[in-house]
Amino acid sequence: MESVTRYRWLYVAVAVGSLALNLPWLGTISAWLDEAATRSAATRPLPDLWQLLHHQDAVSGAYYLAIHGWTSVVGDSWLSMRLPSALAAAGAAVVATATGRVVGGWAIATMTGILMVLLPGDAWAGLDARPTAFALLLVTAALWTWLKAPERPRWPTFALIAAAGWVQLTALLQLTALVERGTIRTRRFWCAAGLTVAAVVPLAIVGHRQVQQVGWIKSSLPAQLYSALIGRVADGPQSTTVAVHLTTVTNVVLAFVVLALTASAAYAVRTPTVSRLVRWAYLPALMAIAIGAVTGSSQYLSRYFASSLPAVAILAAVGLRQLNTHGRRVAAIGSITALCVPALVAQRVADGKWGEDFQSLARVIHAAPAETPVFYVGNAVSVGIAYPSDVAGHRQTPDPGGAASSASLWGPTIDVRRVVTDLRPGASLVVLPTKERSALDAVVRTDTRCAVTHSVPGKRFSIVALSCP
Repeated sequence: MESVTRYRWLYVAVAVGSLALNLPWLGTISAWLDEAATRSAATRPLPDLWQLLHHQDAVSGAYYLAIHGWTSVVGDSWLSMRLPSALAAAGAAVVATATGRVVGGWAIATMTGILMVLLPGDAWAGLDARPTAFALLLVTAALWTWLKAPERPRWPTFALIAAAGWVQLTALLQLTALVERGTIRTRRFWCAAGLTVAAVVPLAIVGHRQVQQVGWIKSSLPAQLYSALIGRVADGPQSTTVAVHLTTVTNVVLAFVVLALTASAAYAVRTPTVSRLVRWAYLPALMAIAIGAVTGSSQYLSRYFASSLPAVAILAAVGLRQLNTHGRRVAAIGSITALCVPALVAQRVADGKWGEDFQSLARVIHAAPAETPVFYVGNAVSVGIAYPSDVAGHRQTPDPGGAASSASLWGPTIDVRRVVTDLRPGASLVVLPTKERSALDAVVRTDTRCAVTHSVPGKRFSIVALSCP
């Protein structure tokens, strides 16, 4: 009874720790492009959402439907939209801790819980209004059910992987980790695996038709391998203005420290359980990289495989357990904590989502006189979609609200030449991709008598203020 109570308090402590690192910042960090996509999709009426999913982002459809239902009850502030992710991330940390208990008892469970709360590669998921935290929870639950009876994987494991696949399609690759000598020859395993794949096939087919959505992934093969095997534990959205040089160093050191611990676990504890954890942690990501190399269409991003990082945390906990004394383990955990802090801070500032600060841009629009027209070039309309109350009252071209009735996330878009055509005497604001700033300057200089009065540069989007006679 005392042991059960002790574990319950551990689970509570892990959940509280995860929530404490996420809840205070849910409403303060600026939204970024993908979160604007969540708002665009999840806040539109169900018939319009269904129309959207037929043309775009079907692989996130289950998540959008869940958030649509959630926001219809609790509202669509960024705090409200991110809260489900914070709860899912806390749940995943607790389930990973319980899995650590299955692997090695109290010590492994405790260290796994600490690592799940701190490692930046997973800690950011609870701050993001995207499917990552839900995939993290479902895949971790699948790992827990599998390790409780690894020789004969049962239906909950396959059901959870299928559910995770509907939330984040790449989670289906976790099936590859279940293949081992004891299961590969059993009809029951292949039937269950086949049914799991069949359950996700409809989504995979639609997602394949929309493959252009990941066509922008261009990282090199060595970079992908480094991320999958080493850097993933420290990878995630971070500020491009706060502690940039420090996090560059600490993230690399942290990644190699965790790699050393997992390698120590794999070498020193040669048990079937550790072997399974290694496969679960690394094989799906490596499979995605291999598929991309063969097909020529990269499918790997570290955030698509954050859901398998709990296995890395458990392996690192096993590696920590190999240290000879309690004092060394405490010192190692303290060092890991110190290495995690810069990234955790950089994830929780205004531009903590890869340096994208939509909120600051929206506030610039809000501060402008109401008669100042606003033009959005391309997907820069996502700024207006992300912060509709800040930009309300201005004449906006195109209207961010029009996206809800279209078959795309951003609705009809315009280019810089259309902006020039629609300019009127007086002041105007142009929100555009930062990489298109030079194109706008050239068109304004050659085709108008307008002048640039000031600009607000941003990581993805910038604002240019024009004055026309």
